[in-house]
Amino acid sequence: MDVEIQSRVTAVTSRMCATRIAPLREVKVGLRIDLEALRESAQETTAEPSAWGGYRVLLCGEQHTITWDLPPDPDSYVVVGRHPSARLRTDRDDRISLRHVIMIPQPCSPTSPQTRLLVLDLQSSAGLVDPEGARHRTLLAQGEVVFRLGRSAVYACPIDRQGIAMPAAGALEQLAAIRERGATPDGEIAGRLELRNEQQGAFFLLGRKELETGVVVGRTKYFCEPVSAILHDFISRAHVLLRLEAGVMVAYDLCSLGGTFLDDGEVGRVELPAGKRLDLACDPAEEQRWVSLKWHPGKDAPIGYEPGASGIVQLRNDRDR
Repeated sequence: MDVEIQSRVTAVTSRMCATRIAPLREVKVGLRIDLEALRESAQETTAEPSAWGGYRVLLCGEQHTITWDLPPDPDSYVVVGRHPSARLRTDRDDRISLRHVIMIPQPCSPTSPQTRLLVLDLQSSAGLVDPEGARHRTLLAQGEVVFRLGRSAVYACPIDRQGIAMPAAGALEQLAAIRERGATPDGEIAGRLELRNEQQGAFFLLGRKELETGVVVGRTKYFCEPVSAILHDFISRAHVLLRLEAGVMVAYDLCSLGGTFLDDGEVGRVELPAGKRLDLACDPAEEQRWVSLKWHPGKDAPIGYEPGASGIVQLRNDRDR
């Protein structure tokens, strides 16, 4: 199984740079984070050309560090956690969740001439802890960012156009946290998310504000009971992240064990057109689809649904859709 997982991750992340593991005994990770030691470690090697203009990420434990270079585009996102298929993995710290955070480079724009790094907590119990001990759920960094996960530290800084890591303090912005699902969202409604398996389905409202941060779909306690009942055991607890980016719905597979598929092809990050089916944990060869997901912009319900309580809508007698 480990070989199959590694083969799939390698195929989906072919644009990534290689992971490097090296000793890092001088970095003390605990109640205090040695920022200067982290900065020195980030500058030890030059990045590959594909990562120029992106970010360098270090996951530092008590006796080792793992380095990952992110090219300056969202396709090069990285999931940090203990799960065997996590792209930036540590199995030496049981205080880190299986899928703890996702880190997504934000491309340059007319309003932001430098690449930024979006860090989203994937509904872990601990969150992100900054050097002062404050807990956070989301961070948007322009410049370096450092936080603690369990007994480990995560440090990230920009890479210049010559491949040199550039440790420097920058601006940090906090966004709204990924929220619990099931309640009607506040503010403007962006649309409805449809989930269905072979027997039943449901859909619920998603607000524009929460989608600009991100909504996690999976077998997590943060989903309400009618929706959780649709999700099969093959669906990971944090399977896919949905975000609105420049008005477009984008899905990020969270290194799920069963995979995420569009048009029978496995995907990592993919744009999801309105009404297009995204399959979670399916087997295209056997034509077996455990759960399908569709995005419907606007407030109108898809045909075949009847309104229910708390924004949840149950599907009845509509097996062919």
